[in-house]
Amino acid sequence: MTSSSIRNDQIPKSKIEKPKAEQPPVPDYPQKRRYKRFAVKGKKLITKFALADVIELFNISISGACIITTKTLKPGDNVLLKLPTDKVSSPLKCTIIWERASDEHVEKDNSMTLHKTGLRFSEIDSSTLIGLKDFMRIAGIPCDQRLEDNFQPNPLRFSILSGEKAMLNYPVTSPVKTISQGGMLVEANCDFQSEQRYPMALYLPHNDQPIKFQGRIASKMPHDDVFDIGIEFLEMKEADRARLQSFIETLRATN
Repeated sequence: MTSSSIRNDQIPKSKIEKPKAEQPPVPDYPQKRRYKRFAVKGKKLITKFALADVIELFNISISGACIITTKTLKPGDNVLLKLPTDKVSSPLKCTIIWERASDEHVEKDNSMTLHKTGLRFSEIDSSTLIGLKDFMRIAGIPCDQRLEDNFQPNPLRFSILSGEKAMLNYPVTSPVKTISQGGMLVEANCDFQSEQRYPMALYLPHNDQPIKFQGRIASKMPHDDVFDIGIEFLEMKEADRARLQSFIETLRATN
């Protein structure tokens, strides 16, 4: 038998050359970021997020409320409390007056720390006050227990028995670590979901008027007990973008 008459099926498979698979093209990744980032350590640059969480009502009166949350809230901050009733249609403007760890536990997760927070209501009109009193009588029973030793008990305070939930809108303040024309890296003590968008405000040094924008959570990296959060600037007005550009130019000049 000549070599020319040998069929392919008579040649050992290891001897048959297989066609080489076509390799996909190597993507041309950019070697540099679109915008240069600048460190702002020591420049007291901060940003504020406007967040919303479902919280539990512990007790309530015509002057304020005690709530239970999974977040640490800062005394002195102004927040909005939306009660679970049609009798009070608008969110109540509140100021946080105290905060401490709670003895309560999250259901099915005893490892999570809860916090009790005292709120003081402000700017309650007569119609809102009537609706608030109706809600108190429906959702709780009178209680003369003090909120804190520094505060006198209120005869119209009601303990909420049914674990009523409410919605709290509150600010979170975070220091900025690096910044560019397109975004920034901040340090936060709470987690955020990637791709979520939040109304935000950036406070430049020696400037009381913040830069407002929608911020997209582009990345997050936990370290120690905090998170490094990468934020992309979206929906920023041209005047604010010009102010940001001017601030970045001052950083460029000193680097």
